[in-house]
Amino acid sequence: MTIKTKDEIVQKVLLKMDARSVEGNLKYGGTMASEITEGKKNLKDFVIDVQEELMDALLYLESVKTILNNEGI
Repeated sequence: MTIKTKDEIVQKVLLKMDARSVEGNLKYGGTMASEITEGKKNLKDFVIDVQEELMDALLYLESVKTILNNEGI
């Protein structure tokens, strides 16, 4: 596979995604694709994963707002 984009921002994100994938493979012993093909996860499992990630993202955003507003805790 060849990445054709000249957009440096997109390239930066793709490099981060690649590194995260490698880290996940080491940590969890497989790929997302293998989770599907080996029957380790189904659609419901992935929906739950997305919900959890979005909840985490909301917490991170609220933390950033707190820092930017010097609100403290």
